[in-house]
Amino acid sequence: MTVRRRDFVVSSLLAAAASSLLGARRRAGQDRAWIPPDDLLADLPRLMDLASVPGVSISVVEDGAVAWTRSFGFANADTQAPVTANHVFAAASLGKPVFAFVVLKLVEEGKLDLDRPLVEFHRPADLPAEADRITATHVLSHTSGLRNWRNRADQKLMTDFPPGGRFQYSGEGYYWLSQAVEAVTGQGIDRVMRERLFGPAAMPRATYGWSRNHSAWTVAGHGNRGAVGNHFSRSLGDKLVTATEPAGKPMSDWTSAQVFRAVAQVDPSLPLLPNFVIPNVAGSLLCTAPEYAAFVTLMMSGRRRADWEIGEASRRSMLAGRIDLKPSLSWGLGWGLERRAEGTFFWHWGDNGIFKAFTVGDPARGRAIVVFTNAEGGPKVYQRIVRAATALDLNAFLWV
Repeated sequence: MTVRRRDFVVSSLLAAAASSLLGARRRAGQDRAWIPPDDLLADLPRLMDLASVPGVSISVVEDGAVAWTRSFGFANADTQAPVTANHVFAAASLGKPVFAFVVLKLVEEGKLDLDRPLVEFHRPADLPAEADRITATHVLSHTSGLRNWRNRADQKLMTDFPPGGRFQYSGEGYYWLSQAVEAVTGQGIDRVMRERLFGPAAMPRATYGWSRNHSAWTVAGHGNRGAVGNHFSRSLGDKLVTATEPAGKPMSDWTSAQVFRAVAQVDPSLPLLPNFVIPNVAGSLLCTAPEYAAFVTLMMSGRRRADWEIGEASRRSMLAGRIDLKPSLSWGLGWGLERRAEGTFFWHWGDNGIFKAFTVGDPARGRAIVVFTNAEGGPKVYQRIVRAATALDLNAFLWV
């Protein structure tokens, strides 16, 4: 416990020093950092109260590094425990670009191919024949034709159009790709992520699964009037951890097949479908705001890359538009993209009902902002924060 407190104090001092330096640059009239202005921060508790959002955690990337982090409000509205930078939030769909990063690394390792049919790596038992031409590129750019999620046991996996035809957001596609990753690595998906990203990038609390530690680390989610709500990862995760502890294999090492068997054991009422299991790369990411910001730094141009990172060509590939959404909006590999006079920005949102999150980054200038909230009203707050910090009125906000 002493080490954790010391680490927290050190990280707080470093953040304060970075904030002071960036504030001095701003006062000197230099390029504006994406730290929310003081008047917005002073007004933030009022805005959070109006929107019934108990807790917010913000992290800012400047010059390609995590430069500023602040947390506000409560981790749990009932206990009124304060949110800290070390608290874990449900990042939800923000886990999709995180997974895409590791897919690109596996492509560089020669274990996957973006343009070969996914059935060559793994074929789900219920995959329809018309899905045979779907590739990893189609999945990561949401052009596979697969629907988003099935919610009943009698629903079949279906496509609505040939792969590449148009944009259609699909968590099912991401889950299938994660099964292909397990097939080519011989490991459970959370272990793959831990070895290739969470460990090297110093994201120790990041997971798509659950653990007893996460029961203590993770903030509570809240409904649209601020009442504590049911967090699916917590309710299912606690059951899975309790039921399977005697086997001595942490959830982060399970394969999808083991997960389905465990879910059938602990909660037979749940349909055995991807939308009802964890780990799930399309929607169950848990992490802190500065951890996610650390991941976002890997998307910045002009930085020296470690051996474990993806190369420059892969980074550019993630941020290249594959399908247009609207005149200024497109989708890359994992990321939404917005073209503006100032340049092209990458973005994504997270939405697990009682958790809402958003991030946007400017890769050319090495800056980004990450906002995590723990309530349904989160977008009302994070949009205010992002606008004030970036001076951008993003078209993405109108599209999401």
